[in-house]
Amino acid sequence: MYEITSDENNKIHELHQKIAELIEDKGIDIRIKELYGNDTTLIIDPNIIKNIVPRDHYIHRYFHCSTFYYIEKLLEINPSKILDVGCGSNTFKKFYPIIYGIDPLIQDADEKIQFNETFIRNHLNEFECVMSICSLHRDISFFSLEQRICDFLKIVSPGGRAYIALNSFVLLSNISNEYFKYFYNNNLSIKIKNIRSIVNKIINQINQYENILEYNNLVGYGDNQSYSHIDGDIRILIEKT
Repeated sequence: MYEITSDENNKIHELHQKIAELIEDKGIDIRIKELYGNDTTLIIDPNIIKNIVPRDHYIHRYFHCSTFYYIEKLLEINPSKILDVGCGSNTFKKFYPIIYGIDPLIQDADEKIQFNETFIRNHLNEFECVMSICSLHRDISFFSLEQRICDFLKIVSPGGRAYIALNSFVLLSNISNEYFKYFYNNNLSIKIKNIRSIVNKIINQINQYENILEYNNLVGYGDNQSYSHIDGDIRILIEKT
């Protein structure tokens, strides 16, 4: 398995410590237990996920907590609303009522609507804060990631904030079966290093015209399985200029 540097590892551990403290200080852990039962395991560090099967047991038994840390970063500018694009079951609205979730397929969304060019045109510079947890990447690869992020930021008002979480496994699988197999079947540690480099270059490019407040690249950290990064192994907090 690819080994991240000691500096990167220290940064990740510091992040996980901040998340753990937040979960306790805000009483989020208590609220999670109230909603999902006392036997629910709170996940902060994806490294602790090992061989969780079957999938239905995993989904209902484990609760990933990293997103709370970034929601609190959005709340720092006192928004009246946080738009959650691709909200799925609208989980985080249960903790933060100001979240407004959109999703074209899920009944629990506040509005069943697709995030597309029409939505962007109708909501230019409208939202103080937006977030998307592993939903923006569903139909794109690394080759169009920068453009997708730029399109996402069009709905954010100047001075507003956006949080984006992505799963590198999904981004890779959207390229092609042949390319995907190349990355995951041959010299995995070398390929993970390449993936991390690609993502870093994209984020550095975005940072030329937008303010990256926080960026965490966890590709290669933990089990590196798609389920172990439900809250993303690429996490970007952006302030729109």
